[in-house]
Amino acid sequence: MAKRRAGNRDEVMLIPFLDILCSLIGVLILIIVVLCVAQTQQATGRSPADLAQAQQRRGLLKRHDAAVQEDAAMRVQLAAAEQLRSDMMEKDRQLGELRQRKQLTGAAATDLAAHLRKHNDTLAAQVAAQQGSVPALQADIEQLTRELERRNVKPNNQALPIAIRPSGGGFSTHHEYFFIELSGATLVIHNSKTDKLRVPATSIGSDANLDAFFSKVRSTPSAALVFLLRDDGWPNYNRAAGYAESRFGLLTSKLPLPGTGELDLGLFTNP
Repeated sequence: MAKRRAGNRDEVMLIPFLDILCSLIGVLILIIVVLCVAQTQQATGRSPADLAQAQQRRGLLKRHDAAVQEDAAMRVQLAAAEQLRSDMMEKDRQLGELRQRKQLTGAAATDLAAHLRKHNDTLAAQVAAQQGSVPALQADIEQLTRELERRNVKPNNQALPIAIRPSGGGFSTHHEYFFIELSGATLVIHNSKTDKLRVPATSIGSDANLDAFFSKVRSTPSAALVFLLRDDGWPNYNRAAGYAESRFGLLTSKLPLPGTGELDLGLFTNP
């Protein structure tokens, strides 16, 4: 039988492996191409929709930042306006106080000026009344001097005092009595047994001391005002009594005085 030759062996075919390798290489190349294309698209930028959305977002961020800055500025302006309003209110309050003080000062000055003018007018009226009573007083002095000379009585020799009795005034003993002595030129206010105040007869209705005395009588319970009339005091009685009754509502009476002596009011004592 014939032998096989030693070089006659089975050969391995590599074609299927190469096919697989070529296919793998192709797949890899495809993947590389796809990746390169994707990378190229990323390198060139985003899509128009992404760009529009990004721009819109950027605009919103800018508007937000601007709104935040504007809000901060508005808050600063609001704080400044509030401070300004507070300052204006304080200034307005101070201005109101100054105006009120000025008005009060002006009113006080006006009242003081009016009071001074009234007081000046009263003093002028009293001075005029006293000046007008000087001739009457001089005439009384001359008349009394002539009467003293006629009776040969020296001026240093005083007449006997005239005692005034309560029953002569027409009042009961339950009254508080006040006395005014009337002569031709003067009114003598008897504040007490020793305190006397002379007022010119021409100043009835304008003399402050006489008005104060009438007011004192009016404020005293059960008060009675007695006019003590000298011989020449009758002409002034109607004026004085009428003024006391009409102006002050006083209860008045009169007592004629006999003679020219000093008055003794010691008998007028309340029970």
